[in-house]
Amino acid sequence: MAHVRSLAAVSAGFVALMLAAAAAAPPPSTPPETSEAPKAQPAAPAEKPKPKMVCQVTPQIGSHFKRKLCATPEDWEARRLRDQEEMQRMGDRAAGCGGGANPC
Repeated sequence: MAHVRSLAAVSAGFVALMLAAAAAAPPPSTPPETSEAPKAQPAAPAEKPKPKMVCQVTPQIGSHFKRKLCATPEDWEARRLRDQEEMQRMGDRAAGCGGGANPC
């Protein structure tokens, strides 16, 4: 127990010493004002804002679990157009079936 009390006393003494040193230190001096115009600093490269993400929960084929898909609105539109084109191609292929000159 005596060891714990002495450790606490040393810690308290250290904190008090640090506070006294901080209070006795002179305030930081500011550089004198000059009549020169401030130097132009190079512009920091502007970070691109993060694109807004839109998330949708979709079912998975062959599973009871659902899946969360996140993409930007532009990506969702591109996906919609790609799926629409694929459905059109599938319909075009199916239209040829059953005809006399083009059986499946």
